[in-house]
Amino acid sequence: TARVLLLGPKLEPWLNDDNDSRNEYIRLSRGFQRLCSKYENNNFITYIDCLVMFCGETATVPGAIFGGRAKADPKYFQKDMLHLNHAGYAIWKDVIEKILNAL
Repeated sequence: TARVLLLGPKLEPWLNDDNDSRNEYIRLSRGFQRLCSKYENNNFITYIDCLVMFCGETATVPGAIFGGRAKADPKYFQKDMLHLNHAGYAIWKDVIEKILNAL
């Protein structure tokens, strides 16, 4: 049986000061979550919420997402502050491997 893992959008350092774009990413993430939840029972699709995955310690502070307190940590990104570096991809790899091993 085919299986889809959908990686949701991630907050990126360039979004730290752009609240309008940041809010669009949050809406996009929530939309993907709602869509994927419709298919959870058939084991076809798994949504991986990446929104604050690369925000380090700020990912868990009160108001992290909706209060705008989660800030993408530049240590996980290349110089362009958009693409992940090796440390960022290592996090993604660990998350995906755990999910695949649980299937």
